[in-house]
Amino acid sequence: MDSLLTQTYPDIEIIVVDDCSTDRSREYLNTYKSHPKVSLFFLESNNGYVHASNYGVSKANGEYIIFAECDDFSEPDQIDSLYQAITTNNNIGVAWSGSHLTDETGNIIGTDFPIRSTAFQNYCRTDVQVPGWMVLKFMMHSNVVPNMSTAMFKKSLFTRIGGLSEKYKLSADLDFWVRMAEVGDFYYLKKPLNNFRTHPDSVRNHLGTSVQLIEMIDIISHLKKKVKRTLKEKIELKMHLGNLWFYYAKNEFHSFYKTFVTVLTNTFRQEPLLLFFMLLSFPVLSVKKIGKLLNP
Repeated sequence: MDSLLTQTYPDIEIIVVDDCSTDRSREYLNTYKSHPKVSLFFLESNNGYVHASNYGVSKANGEYIIFAECDDFSEPDQIDSLYQAITTNNNIGVAWSGSHLTDETGNIIGTDFPIRSTAFQNYCRTDVQVPGWMVLKFMMHSNVVPNMSTAMFKKSLFTRIGGLSEKYKLSADLDFWVRMAEVGDFYYLKKPLNNFRTHPDSVRNHLGTSVQLIEMIDIISHLKKKVKRTLKEKIELKMHLGNLWFYYAKNEFHSFYKTFVTVLTNTFRQEPLLLFFMLLSFPVLSVKKIGKLLNP
């Protein structure tokens, strides 16, 4: 909250949606209730971050939106920089930046850029407009928007695509950016403008990698039907999916054992040849790097 209220861009509204929290969040948030830039909404039942996010947008008056997730905090010039980028031309629907990765206490432990694909790093060496079709290609290998708090988007496009989908519990953001890339271009700012906090109590850590893996494969399998790719790119994608499976089996063995049949059924329904590419990809790609993509 404090990092938002000290932004250099002055004309903002901060809409806070408390999703029926059970800690002392409401007590703390009420200290802001008289602030002219803050509107508080306390939901009576917990319906998840997707529902809360869509609800928040429905209350927004502005043309541009940022999902400032509660675990994260912003650099002072984040909103100003993203606003300048998204208004570069009318074709841009989303502007996003690099992101600092921090520990529980807010200490910076790295950035997301080094874990991106070579293709992404080569194209996004500096600030650049990224065509929607290229964003879709990048998204097939990883969600290049490192977290929801790092991106600004047009509210009109959010409404046009129907907002965030409640079909997904962990990958609704990936699905959202894919659908946004189908209706507009993106603009990338290399400078990290937000700080993404990782800790054991995150939604991702509670639900587990198995849910995320199933959702990612489902989204990518639908996405690949829309994106023209070379034979090399098709093979690389299958190897990437195979490596995700290896990471899951190696690092989440207890969950892997309990959910093996479910994950296996969902995976091979979408990718019948995945077993072959699992075996092929293992000695080629870095399991450690894939792990950072799943849990940066």
